[in-house]
Amino acid sequence: MGSDHLQAVLAQRREEGAVINPVLLLHQLMSFDSDGRKLL
Repeated sequence: MGSDHLQAVLAQRREEGAVINPVLLLHQLMSFDSDGRKLL
């Protein structure tokens, strides 16, 4: 997992107009394994 994924998530959040909650953002990032597949 690299910063590219993080930037993609942040960009998606901005597009959705959502308030970025660090805890929820971390939870979402942790829901991906090393191959970038969603686990949840």
